[in-house]
Amino acid sequence: MKILKRNKNSQPAKETKKMAAVPETRAEENKGPDAAADGVEKKANCSDTLIAYGTVMTGVLTVEGNIVVEGVVEGNIVCHNRVNIAEGGQVKGDIQAKLIVINGKITGRCDAHSVTLQEKAQAEGDICTAGLVIEKGAVFSGHSLPGKAAETSPAQKAQSGR
Repeated sequence: MKILKRNKNSQPAKETKKMAAVPETRAEENKGPDAAADGVEKKANCSDTLIAYGTVMTGVLTVEGNIVVEGVVEGNIVCHNRVNIAEGGQVKGDIQAKLIVINGKITGRCDAHSVTLQEKAQAEGDICTAGLVIEKGAVFSGHSLPGKAAETSPAQKAQSGR
């Protein structure tokens, strides 16, 4: 779209192009036709948390929005929405989230409403979910437990002695 601007003397100034609006947060970028389908809440005030390639994070990570792991997380992740482990990303610990998408490596337990192991995923440990998708090429070594188990967190299980 072309816009002509006029200067203070009412003479046409040079021609400029109008640029498309840029989303303020990465969470807004994720809103699309499948936004409601994945069951993940989209909050305007929450942006994605990125553990970038080359980053090693140690400890418990608690996130309100979504998290994308391209680097290494050594510890547990508690996420109120979506965890995405990108190709080359690694998690050495347990993950609790609404949705987990893995295309990297996880060594630990996954508790979620839905878990997807993409083509390059390597998952070692138990997966507790009502919906498990394993794409061709993914490697899964562990137990798949029914979704009811996903409703009880590992902390709650430790307290109850199970």
